[in-house]
Amino acid sequence: MNDDDYRIIGETLNNQLFEEDIARISNLLYHASRTNSGTASRLYSETFQRFAKAAKTLREVRARQEDI
Repeated sequence: MNDDDYRIIGETLNNQLFEEDIARISNLLYHASRTNSGTASRLYSETFQRFAKAAKTLREVRARQEDI
């Protein structure tokens, strides 16, 4: 995935997720990456990192919209 992919994901999620949802998903993925081992831990960790990047983009989109 590249930055444009993450931007599109962020823009799509903009109208569907509240900040509380983002925090809940992030916490679940982070916890899963720490409580599992081996391949499962790695996959949850990678998913957590990708979700965090998409959430960052979402927050940037929302901040720009507030400035308008």
